[in-house]
Amino acid sequence: MRALFLCGFHPTSDAVSSGPKIVAREIDALIAKGWEVTTVSFENELDRRHHKEGFAAPRGDRSRIFRLTPSLRLLAALRFPTLPFAASPRPLIASRYVKKLLAETTFDRIDVEFIQAAEVLPRSEWHRATVVCHDVLTQLYERRYHHARPSRKLFALAEMHRIRRWETEVLRGFGRVTVLNEKDQKLVTALTGRSDVAVRYPQVPRYIDPQERTSRSIDPSTMLFWGHLGRRENVDAVHYFVTKILPDILAQRPDARLIVAGIDPPKSIQELAGRSVTVTGYVEDPSSLFRSAAVGIVPVRLGAGIKIKTLEMIACGLPVVATSVGAEGVAEADLLTTVDNDAEFAAAVVHRLNASVLAGQT
Repeated sequence: MRALFLCGFHPTSDAVSSGPKIVAREIDALIAKGWEVTTVSFENELDRRHHKEGFAAPRGDRSRIFRLTPSLRLLAALRFPTLPFAASPRPLIASRYVKKLLAETTFDRIDVEFIQAAEVLPRSEWHRATVVCHDVLTQLYERRYHHARPSRKLFALAEMHRIRRWETEVLRGFGRVTVLNEKDQKLVTALTGRSDVAVRYPQVPRYIDPQERTSRSIDPSTMLFWGHLGRRENVDAVHYFVTKILPDILAQRPDARLIVAGIDPPKSIQELAGRSVTVTGYVEDPSSLFRSAAVGIVPVRLGAGIKIKTLEMIACGLPVVATSVGAEGVAEADLLTTVDNDAEFAAAVVHRLNASVLAGQT
């Protein structure tokens, strides 16, 4: 059995972000079942920042990795002016190779992972392929528009409408559509009218077994934010929490301390470090953080899709306080508290901190 995976980002366990790691596990599972998998994927500027020599050659003699660059993105925008910026670079450099693969080989399965890669596949083949949406881009760009600076509001509005038109066309055109959570299933159904949208709820690795979190390991003053700090939604979340919510927490718990852990913290995040905020940067093994934190926070206001950081914290037995955006798509759990009001968010965090103090006294 042969499968072709067209991946908007390169699927590997060494990826900076969670999505490509999820795809890598899906491909590994297929290979373990005896499938022959060919991948066509893309390496971007962020990848090369952390992998100077680029990624290793992918599985299979015919698999290829294509490089995305700023000049290529500009050229693609000029070549495909009707496509959103998120969708135009990949077909410019890879569509010819994909056509060659399809002409030479019969594939039993074709998956497009990340809708940004949809145009790499000839439209004549969409009907027999599956597109896996890790995010619904329409929701992502709507949130970007609402939070855009006044100087960028008009551009954000235009791109939001262009994304909506294009994404709706793609999701209607593919034979099968898969999303990673029930929230996105509803969004896709609303956009397209499709009633056959499948859900592939992502499995996340555990950094620790929940039983490792004991009264002796937990620091009852510690809050943890865990995420890729090269992403604007995570930067916004940390700034929002530190400026709007943390002061209320410190008024009730002066000993409280926020640990901001994750790769690529920009200068604006590093400058938040002080008595009550620790910025770690990249953490190779976060297990000690997941053992010691009293509560995880996910004060996210931007972005789309399911928040893997929320799933990871819950999987490790860490109580989580999240905004509705930070919790969307995540199944209800006793460990998850969802609030959007600033004062209520602070109160929920203090409640979790105090509960860990009481647990340690018993």
